[in-house]
Amino acid sequence: MIKIVLTLLCLIVIVSANKQYHQGGHPRYRFNYRVVSGKTGDNKGHWEHRNGDLVVGAYMLREPDGTHREVKYRSSRGIGFQAQVNRKGIAKHPAHGKSYANIRQKY
Repeated sequence: MIKIVLTLLCLIVIVSANKQYHQGGHPRYRFNYRVVSGKTGDNKGHWEHRNGDLVVGAYMLREPDGTHREVKYRSSRGIGFQAQVNRKGIAKHPAHGKSYANIRQKY
């Protein structure tokens, strides 16, 4: 349910920014969200600001391997899109179980 609400909010921001841009206005918006769920293990967020042609933002999430990824970005007509990706933590992978290569198939 929260994903639907967040998606709708993002679409509203995009549509209103797009409408304003095409009407010759000075596009300007801000948004952010954060999701933390003990049930699903989700831990992520995103924020973005736009003022005219300059867009600045960041998103962060916890990867399945336990590391934390943060991407900061900025974009404008003069500089294009620039992103800085940071990863923190040590990746932890579960021990491998039984190999499926030697399992006898039953048809």
